[in-house]
Amino acid sequence: MIFCVLFLIKELINNQFFYPYNSTVKELAFALEIFKPNDSKKAQWWLQQQIDNIYKKGESIMAKNSKVVNTSKAKIYEAVHLKKDYLIDV
Repeated sequence: MIFCVLFLIKELINNQFFYPYNSTVKELAFALEIFKPNDSKKAQWWLQQQIDNIYKKGESIMAKNSKVVNTSKAKIYEAVHLKKDYLIDV
């Protein structure tokens, strides 16, 4: 089971569309809030990975590495479903 999860994570991270276009990072963070409510470090780690892979200082949020910038920018709304506030470094 753990091997399958690690394989999936590796495949997602290496997929050119995962972070910039159709990332499930916000959904992963939300699921962690529900199923591991006392462990916000994992959710924060996933969110930080998202920012590290899609934010470029001085440019529009969610635009780095994106082939479809406007779609990527529109994805930020999904974070509204998160229950907690997270401190993310930009």
